[in-house]
Amino acid sequence: MGRKGGNNNSSSSGLRTTDDTSDALARAERARRFREQRIANLRRDDKALDAKFGYDEFDFKHVQELKSQLQKKERRELLKRQLVGNDKADAVVATAQQQDNRGEGSEAMMTEAELVVSGINGKRRGWVFNMIPTTLPASSGNDTQPSAMGGDDSGGFVGAGEEDGGDNGGAERAGVELFLIDEENRKFKATVAHEPYFFLIPEDKTAAGFGVSSGDMKANDVHELQTHYQDLTSTIIRMYQPRGLNRVEILRKMDLDAPNHLGLQSQNLGGRPMIKLIFDNVEQLQRVKKDVMDVLRKNEQKRKDQGDEFQFATFDANYNHDEAITSRKEDPLASLIDIREHDVPYIVRVCTDLGLRAGCWYTLTPISSGGVTLSDRDNLQKANPTVLAFDIECTKAPLKFPDAEVDSIFMISYMVNEQGYLLLSRHVVGKDVANFEYTPKPKYPGPFIVLNELTEEALIRRFLTEFQKHAPQIVVTYNGDFFDWPFLERRAAEYGLDLRREIGFYNAAANNSGGGAGVMDNSSEYRGRTAVHMDAFCWVKRDSYLPQGSQGLKAVTKYKLGYDPVEVDPEDMVRYARDRPAHMASYSVSDAVATYYLYDKYVHMFIFSLCTIIPMGPEDVLRKGSGTLCEALLMVEACTKDIICPNKQKDPVAKFTEKGNLLESETYIGGKVECLETGVYRSDIEYKFDLKPEGFQGLIDNVDRVMTFAIEVEGGIDRRKITNYDEVGAML
Repeated sequence: MGRKGGNNNSSSSGLRTTDDTSDALARAERARRFREQRIANLRRDDKALDAKFGYDEFDFKHVQELKSQLQKKERRELLKRQLVGNDKADAVVATAQQQDNRGEGSEAMMTEAELVVSGINGKRRGWVFNMIPTTLPASSGNDTQPSAMGGDDSGGFVGAGEEDGGDNGGAERAGVELFLIDEENRKFKATVAHEPYFFLIPEDKTAAGFGVSSGDMKANDVHELQTHYQDLTSTIIRMYQPRGLNRVEILRKMDLDAPNHLGLQSQNLGGRPMIKLIFDNVEQLQRVKKDVMDVLRKNEQKRKDQGDEFQFATFDANYNHDEAITSRKEDPLASLIDIREHDVPYIVRVCTDLGLRAGCWYTLTPISSGGVTLSDRDNLQKANPTVLAFDIECTKAPLKFPDAEVDSIFMISYMVNEQGYLLLSRHVVGKDVANFEYTPKPKYPGPFIVLNELTEEALIRRFLTEFQKHAPQIVVTYNGDFFDWPFLERRAAEYGLDLRREIGFYNAAANNSGGGAGVMDNSSEYRGRTAVHMDAFCWVKRDSYLPQGSQGLKAVTKYKLGYDPVEVDPEDMVRYARDRPAHMASYSVSDAVATYYLYDKYVHMFIFSLCTIIPMGPEDVLRKGSGTLCEALLMVEACTKDIICPNKQKDPVAKFTEKGNLLESETYIGGKVECLETGVYRSDIEYKFDLKPEGFQGLIDNVDRVMTFAIEVEGGIDRRKITNYDEVGAML
């Protein structure tokens, strides 16, 4: 007992033994291995999923394989011509083809036309509909990723010398996977490599920073920057290269927060000096960013302390200002003031720098170091992606919301390119339903093929099989983030089916927060890999201008599509499924028809048109707030003008009132804005009032009638009970 008590005292005193340190290191190592294994498993599953849906990687290796196929095809044709007249010619050619197929590992050789379309000439044209962050294998050397138009992305001045190294032990490179379709709706994917980075702002020690004119300053600026910041860049490389830093560059950018950014010298030189820290992948950036933020916090505290020291120096006989300045020079990192563009999402960074946009056509050219370059952007030509809209119907307890833990799915209706399908489960539905048509308007055709299944498991498996067969590029739901996808995911998991492995859809919000699958909450965001998920309810909430009470699918159908959909009370659905399956089937498909044509008529062109100017994927453009989208547009314009983006404003942890009292909460909930009168009212504009005596005389003549109405009708009081009625009337 004494030994146990002693250990507790040691722990409570804050002491740490070597065993504790070893355990902590072991736990960290196990966590790292687990994370790496999980990432490896996800990559393996994603690769299998891409192959299942027919998305082949278009890269340098792919082009070489296509050329090899063409050479073998030409060799067979030559062999066939050489064996003209030989009875065994066909057998020899067939044997050569079988050998070629075994060597290629493919089922059959492509035709010459297919080889051209697939990019044998080293280029391929495609329409981008989805973008996903990824990593590429480390390339040999220190290659720099070309820009979207084939130029070099390494602007500024390289701060790392050869003696500092430059590679990070073969670290993986960050990139973005592009999923595309060509003019004939053939599917393929490609990867664009791009190095993530952020900026550090040091104290301006150059002549421009002190307002000194030294002749042609811009011509001497390169040498001056390297001279003044040599110690700082060397220190940054030495400290952070083991953490993943690739290289640094010194350049100038306009900082609108700088007090002298409108000065002539600052304008001529291109802004204030900045240090650009470049990494191979985002994980390295996050590691170094964490360390840099600690340095900046310490520097801010030091500047604050030194400001206090300088302020009270006259009262301290022992204060030595020169010694304080010297101590700062001994630590080059003490000159760092701020960090910028460190929180820009990687997709936004790549799209902004390379001019990459979803919803546009590009010509892709593979490069030997890995990935592709983009050129010949076209945002006017329309593409024809495959669109699938679906809706589910499920059981529920009376007067309760459906619970995926105990309730089940009995109908799934979906439309693919104006052809409808209805899957139903006989474990709830009373009898089989034949094929039928639901066409609310001639311009909204809805022929439906009915597939009757026996159980819920068979229903879900059939839906996933049909999904893989149609392989859509766009999947549409109405409020699917909150209901359809979580419910389907939970019921599929009941039978050992993983939606991410089967069709590539997952809850991105749950992955980021570590939450479980199939959880229904307002933060859910279901996204796809080989297809994008477009929840039409997001468009209705943000862009339809419909009032809050008219944002349900039935109301939206009436307002936007102009017809009355089939309606069934939720409490009657299960009973209708058993007793009136045809009516319930009509109700189920009506939701799928409304969702499909609502997306086709209003959402598709609207969102993908925004994608051509906003540096985000279509799922983000659909879901983000209008303020975030405007911020992204401003970032694009700032990038083209070499303006550094300011940091996002952060609210303080605690707020106080004007009297110094702690503010517990600050919200606009409960407040309302009333517009009593419309028009423009200004105190500096003269108004002319025209008063008519006849109007005033009319009011005077009818005083008795007006008073009687106010007392008896509005006030509800008998006029005879008013004792001073005549007195008030005389006053009026």
